[in-house]
Amino acid sequence: MPLWWTHICLLLWKDVFTYQFRRHTFVTMLELLLPAFITYVYIYIASLTSTSAARKDSRMDTDVFVWAASYLGAVSLESDNLISMEGDDAYDIEQPPEAFGGESLWPGDVEEQSAPRPDAVYLKIMFRIFPCVVSMCMIQPFLVKKTASELCSGSKELMVINGLSEFMWWLGGFSWSFIILLMGALPAIVLTKTQSLLPRSSILLLILGVGLHCASSSFFSLVVATLVPRPAVGLVTMSFVVFGSLVAPFGLASFVPATLVRGSTLDRFMTLCLLLPNVAFNYFLINASDLDYHGGPGAQLFNVGRVGLHGTSVYRAVHAMCGSCLLSVVLCWYLSRVWPHSYSFPEKFYFFLQPSYWGIWRSVNLPEEGLGDIKENATLFEPSREQKQAHLVIYKLSKVTDPLYLKHYIINNVTIKCFIDSITVILGRNGCGKSVLIRMLAGAIKPSSGTAFFDGADMRTNGSKVRPHIGYCPQNSTLIPFLTVEENLLFIAYLRDVLQPSERDSIQGEEPRSAQIDDLILTLLTQFQLIDQRESLASKITYAEQRRLQVAMTLLDNPLFALFDCPTEGIDTDSRNVIWDAILKSRPQTTVVLATNSSDEAEILGDRIAIICRSLISCCGSAIPAKEIWLAGS
Repeated sequence: MPLWWTHICLLLWKDVFTYQFRRHTFVTMLELLLPAFITYVYIYIASLTSTSAARKDSRMDTDVFVWAASYLGAVSLESDNLISMEGDDAYDIEQPPEAFGGESLWPGDVEEQSAPRPDAVYLKIMFRIFPCVVSMCMIQPFLVKKTASELCSGSKELMVINGLSEFMWWLGGFSWSFIILLMGALPAIVLTKTQSLLPRSSILLLILGVGLHCASSSFFSLVVATLVPRPAVGLVTMSFVVFGSLVAPFGLASFVPATLVRGSTLDRFMTLCLLLPNVAFNYFLINASDLDYHGGPGAQLFNVGRVGLHGTSVYRAVHAMCGSCLLSVVLCWYLSRVWPHSYSFPEKFYFFLQPSYWGIWRSVNLPEEGLGDIKENATLFEPSREQKQAHLVIYKLSKVTDPLYLKHYIINNVTIKCFIDSITVILGRNGCGKSVLIRMLAGAIKPSSGTAFFDGADMRTNGSKVRPHIGYCPQNSTLIPFLTVEENLLFIAYLRDVLQPSERDSIQGEEPRSAQIDDLILTLLTQFQLIDQRESLASKITYAEQRRLQVAMTLLDNPLFALFDCPTEGIDTDSRNVIWDAILKSRPQTTVVLATNSSDEAEILGDRIAIICRSLISCCGSAIPAKEIWLAGS
């Protein structure tokens, strides 16, 4: 099975099966059944209202006559008290003049209407389809809230570092939203087809319109989630956007003529309005209902270009929804880089013009002696006593921010060598740049200059090959909150593609991969004292337990390189000892880099300590001399 297919299945399992149907079963069923229920109730009430109105008008004691406009078909007077009509439209019923006085009269199949003009006909159509459209759009704010929560909490960043490409994450978010919206919309559309709203329109054309609406709404929800700073803000913002786009046709009807000149200013304004998915879908249903309302063949492939309200048509609405999809994809790609979440650094607004974005980097001039002989740039430097090759070399790594073009170095020209079977500790006060350095090594942030070599592989040009061998524990918990402790480990295990069985193992009848992963997870749960919390949601356990789980996910498959960013900050002594013990046990087969602001933790765990101060490495050496320098404040 290809890895990309495994990742898509994992994301759908996480979002659709687990989040929607296991954790929020009642809410999901309500979201899926509400559109069909509201549509059915509206159709039923409308049928009762029309029947009672016809019965009431048939008992009128006064005579009536029909005033019909020329565009509504022919009206002929067959006798003194009988009127015949052609067409399926609605007409005004008014008091007749004295010449038509006499016995009471009611023409068959006639409905009352405020005024016989196109605006009134379209207004009636709008009210007919409004409940159906509203019910299909009610889910969108909750989609934005869920997507924004992953962006703001750092869950997306954790998935990307553990082997998921950014494209696959966005594709998974779109697929989940599209499936949920489509499952809720299709029953409602079937009801409109089988009942009285759109009886003659093509069912394939309606499904096409609904599919495009679900796709454009999903992409638009991703755009809104990218812009908002918090999930709650996303929920409120999307609610206002949905409400505004739903009532837009009613507002436009008050100042935009029913017919527009192609290419006029108002026509261009309508084109911009149609880029909102809900507005385009509204006009799609308005024009389809208009074709059904006049007794014609309904919306079919041969008449989708018929111009209706405000110069729109079914064909134009379909094109607008396709354009909305394309525009939303471009905005997601651009805004996710210039307006990032999770404490990431925004890229320049012209980032796509930079060669580094396309993988073209300036070459790094290495010493002729090779990576193993690179000199570290600490002011106080103690050479390593071990005569062996460095597995991780951080070489002239820098990160610069330039607000208003005033350069500020967060990390400045850092060079460090890290060895296997040893723990390198980055020690520094809060705000000195430790976390930025660790995140650059993990691939979460692009460096401004310099690079790092993992077993000789440049992380800039071979990031996709290096990343599967890196375990990363961020400073803040980035767990998936609606998954249990065991499911978080299971998700990361399949995401990192651990314990991939070879063909030889399968031929010899080795234990299935799923059973191996289950045994591995059980071992980790026992080691990190989480066996009693295995069925608890990650959001419900204590902070110390969350940190233990985060470290367990980092060391899940014994990575070649393990990066820890303050793993024991703010937790109790017992949990800290469990984490320390796990890190020390991983040392023989892993190159460990640990950032901390605790000199005691650095002394206990560190084989080599690099002190970072004012974005520079000021000291690098063994634990005792480095701690003395740290305590002296130099």
